[in-house]
This record gives sequence, C-alpha cells and structure tokens, in this order.
Amino acid sequence: MSSILSTLKVNDNKLFEELFNVKEGRLGVIVTFLAVLELVKESLIDIIQNESMSNIYIGLKS
Repeated sequence: MSSILSTLKVNDNKLFEELFNVKEGRLGVIVTFLAVLELVKESLIDIIQNESMSNIYIGLKS
C-alpha cells in the first residue's frame, strides 16, 4: 500500500493499469487490487471513471 501512495504523491493521478507490475504476475495484480480496495476503504485514495467502460484513474484523496 505504501508503494501505491508514494507513486500517487509523485503523480497526481495514475491509470489503474499503471499500478500493476507485469513481472509480479497474477499474484501481484491481486495484491495490488486488494491494496487499492483497502486504501479506498481507509479514504486515502479516490477512484475516478468518467464514463462507463472508460479508463479508471486512481488519485490521492483531496
């Protein structure tokens, strides 16, 4: 979770897909996804999607 927060401190918003590391494989995707859900639950980040089926952005809660 700390790596996600530090990434978002450098960049205002990131594409959801950019948070995943291909080298980590499926397990990395699952762990990152769960970390994003936990950060949303703790009200530390926002998930933004402007339209149905459009890109999903993750950003720090303002």
